[in-house]
Parts: sequence; structure tokens; C-alpha cells
Amino acid sequence: IGSGVRWAAIDSETGAFVGALGFNALGREAELAYHQVPRFWGRGLMGEACAAALQWAHEEGASVVVAFVAPANVASVKLIERLGFERTNQERDGAVRYERAHCGT
Repeated sequence: IGSGVRWAAIDSETGAFVGALGFNALGREAELAYHQVPRFWGRGLMGEACAAALQWAHEEGASVVVAFVAPANVASVKLIERLGFERTNQERDGAVRYERAHCGT
């Protein structure tokens, strides 16, 4: 476990670039980040990719994963909550901190 890591998310049907995801920081506490190409929104692809990344982080020794989500990004808030993250009272640069303990699925 070291600093961060990123992966490209690719649509398995078309080979198209869907977005990117990974961890800004990776350690006992990891910080999840993801970005998705708008034309792929609403298909569940980033949820699937993030679930796999959370499992990987758990296997690498992360016990807590955090994510910072802008409250106005309703779809991202729904995604992070579906992944089992809970909202905290902390904010950074206008984004709310969400936290998930035991990041393995």
C-alpha cells in the first residue's frame, strides 16, 4: 500500500472508455474517486467498477474507505450510498465526506 492508483473503466461490450476510478490515497484509510463519461451515466457501470475497486482495496489492507461527493451531484450521492457509504458531518471544498468501514464486499 502506498500513495494512489487509477484504473480506466472500459465497457466490456464495446471496448469504449467509460471513465476512471481509483484511490487518491491508499493505506489503512483509502480515498475513493471516480469520474464517468456522461453518455454512460445511468447504466450501473461505475457502481460495478467501484464495487470491484472496494474489494481490491480491502484485500490490499484498507479498513476504511472515504469519498468526497458534491451534494448537488444526486446520482453520485445515490451511487456512494448504494455502495454502503455513510454521510459524515465533514466537508472539503464543498464536498461532503462519506465513509465506509470494512470495505470488502
